[in-house]
Amino acid sequence: MMLGRGKSPLLAARILFDPQDELTAAEIRTLASAIGSVFVGSVVSCSNDADPDQRDALFDGTTELEIISAGLSFIVRGLVPLDAATMSIYEKVIGFDDKASLDVATLNTLVIEPGPLIRSSIALPPIVRALASLTAELSALQNTRAILWNSSGNLIEPGLFRKQVTQWNTDHIFPVAALSRLYKDQYGSLCTQGLSVYIGQELEIEQATLIRLSDRQSLMIIRLVEWLIANGPVMKTIHLTSEEFGGLEIRRSASGSHALVRLATTIY
Repeated sequence: MMLGRGKSPLLAARILFDPQDELTAAEIRTLASAIGSVFVGSVVSCSNDADPDQRDALFDGTTELEIISAGLSFIVRGLVPLDAATMSIYEKVIGFDDKASLDVATLNTLVIEPGPLIRSSIALPPIVRALASLTAELSALQNTRAILWNSSGNLIEPGLFRKQVTQWNTDHIFPVAALSRLYKDQYGSLCTQGLSVYIGQELEIEQATLIRLSDRQSLMIIRLVEWLIANGPVMKTIHLTSEEFGGLEIRRSASGSHALVRLATTIY
């Protein structure tokens, strides 16, 4: 799948389980209560608290739970099989020793997404951070096999996801490997996918710059992602000078969806 410029999958996370694992709404409620000792004010409620059978039943794809985490509302749905739309989001596998043993088509998925009032919001760091933290905590459920982060298309080993999110919360290091992905567009430019739901913009490095800095590409990408996360979306042309890369020009794309990077000396 190749996303068009300016488009991004909806903000959501999926926790993948073996299909034979049975998970009840009551178990989610219990775990959410335990999370409450970590995330201040976290609570859980069922969409139909008046019906105990509905509240504690196995998820059937229509049951929804609402979790309030970090003051924000999130909806938990599942267990449901991975459908074709979900499979199309899956782009890259990260952190697994034996990728062949993970057959995602056979797994069930627990969907976690922002509640209705914040679902259409983008570029709101607190929502992304809260969703990542809640997903990390819920992934402590028994027999979690993988985590699918919609915005990046990454399928991530649960332990690695939890480690990166914990590091984000303690050391303020954005989990680039888990929450973003790199791909080349039809013009040979290197683009990120997944940053737009956090800061409202993706990074794009033109092909000519990649070629000229071929031996320093990895370092440049890390530095630029760190800079974009720290400074937010680019609204006007910016010139940066670095001992490592020389002069760089960063400008806003016509649609505003990307921060376009090129060497300041590049001639068109």
